[in-house]
Amino acid sequence: MATEKSKQPTGLGFLKKAPTGLKVLNKVVVDPLDAGVKSFHFHPFIESFQHNITPKVLKQEFGLFSVSTYYRNGVSDNDYSVTIVLPAVDDEDAKNNYKKVQRFKRLVSPTVKDIQDNTGLVKMSINPLMKPSVGYITAVSEQIDLDAGFAAGYPKVIKISFTFSVDEVRREL
Repeated sequence: MATEKSKQPTGLGFLKKAPTGLKVLNKVVVDPLDAGVKSFHFHPFIESFQHNITPKVLKQEFGLFSVSTYYRNGVSDNDYSVTIVLPAVDDEDAKNNYKKVQRFKRLVSPTVKDIQDNTGLVKMSINPLMKPSVGYITAVSEQIDLDAGFAAGYPKVIKISFTFSVDEVRREL
């Protein structure tokens, strides 16, 4: 008697809508702090996460033997470099992901009106890796996975790499 082999999921076809009430662990929340600008969020796969803290330290040398002394010379630079992957499970999800990515990119590349009306400050959190912090998105790179295909004209998989720089003065607004 022949037995039928079970089909193993391939690509992103195994992704299904999460059952109602299931808690999604990875969540990136972007809340522009300008009046009238709505917050939005992603439920991504986090591909990479790097947190860099660079202290502002001044090195001075004294005497004939070059004895070094270090002095704290300001607040540290506090940057996050993150890559997230946004897979779509259906046509609606693909459209929503694409529109959110366009809003995200606009925070880095504003129109003249945006510059006149908005500060560009963003409150961002990456659950569970980064607590809510205020700062600026200083770089965004978008990559569309053409091999994954499209749904209703929108890419099924979008990868975003970005840098978020914490504004130490407003860190915990």
